[in-house]
Amino acid sequence: MTAQVYFNLHKKSWSIRDPKTGRVTNKAQAQYLVVLIDVTFKVNEGGRQRVIRDERKNVHAFACGTLVDPQTVVTRFKEATVPVTYNPYKAGHFVRTDTGRRIKKARFLLLTTKLIEKPGGKLVRIPKVLAAL
Repeated sequence: MTAQVYFNLHKKSWSIRDPKTGRVTNKAQAQYLVVLIDVTFKVNEGGRQRVIRDERKNVHAFACGTLVDPQTVVTRFKEATVPVTYNPYKAGHFVRTDTGRRIKKARFLLLTTKLIEKPGGKLVRIPKVLAAL
């Protein structure tokens, strides 16, 4: 199934959206691990400009690709990967966090979350993205 995936800041999990209908398909369950193949990264520039102007985040950037079953793929995910991120205030595209270089496509994308401890002991879930180019 082709999908658009983005990190839901309210639920602190990945949302999977059908590109044809625009509807989120995993509303009932939190998604902490998503695997995509044949990935392209999309940024809606109008949405990005609204974020910058209003200083309020909205869904305007996502990874598009074919969903695959994480259970069957993660064990084979041994090839070299690079960390990927997106920040609308810094650039209008996705970048490799290790080099800062622009990234448009990936053969394989592992989207997961990790828990970090904030000052005061509060645990917060943050996104973690690894791409095989």
